[in-house]
Amino acid sequence: MVDQELPERAAAKEIENIYSRRFSHRRYDFLDDVSIFGNQTDEREFLHLMKRYSMLPLNNKLILDVGTGGGFFLRSLLKYGIHSSRLFGIDFWEARVQDGHTIAPCLPLICGTAEMLPFRDDSFDLVVQRTMFSSILHAEKRLQAAREMLRVVRPGGIIVSHDFRIKRPGDRDVCSITAAELRRLFRSAELALFTAGMPPQLERMLAPRSFLACQFLSTIWPSPLRCFYWAIARKVTIGRKKV
Repeated sequence: MVDQELPERAAAKEIENIYSRRFSHRRYDFLDDVSIFGNQTDEREFLHLMKRYSMLPLNNKLILDVGTGGGFFLRSLLKYGIHSSRLFGIDFWEARVQDGHTIAPCLPLICGTAEMLPFRDDSFDLVVQRTMFSSILHAEKRLQAAREMLRVVRPGGIIVSHDFRIKRPGDRDVCSITAAELRRLFRSAELALFTAGMPPQLERMLAPRSFLACQFLSTIWPSPLRCFYWAIARKVTIGRKKV
């Protein structure tokens, strides 16, 4: 048993080290202009998708954020009238989960892995992941995480994935989540893909000067060059058999 556990602990420690390096960078400062623009844009796009897929209002939905970190995304939902008892988050990094508890003790954030979600089948109306898949460098672990997300979302419910379509050049700590990869992860679900986002380098140049310029360019930026995918995976049933 000890021999089996040691590699898992070493892998978890390495992932924690990767995240520590990433989140020490200024671009993850919530008060940085690029972060403000990006987070506000993501929130608008998320709400647009919720409207498009008839998920509004959200205050009667059970929502799970996989790879929640400190619960930043879940905290953004509180202002829309969603009670904290309907919002759940899970992240493997205990320190960030503890930070989330300190900031918002009302949110039920737990420490755990996406590959083994501690929830019953068909528990949630909505399951969300934001740049978690691209942080899982092992293909089979990504697939297991996607399977777990499909397991815990109810039939007719949806999974929302927002991730790097084109990763930052030279960044070895993340991988690109392509259309082919999303189809592999959610091959048993109804899947729709939407491109979004300009290159981060361009956002870092423009955001401190003009959010309006960023917003305008993001709307006309060519789809093949957009850096993110929004994916909507709807869990379906065939007859009485769940897929």
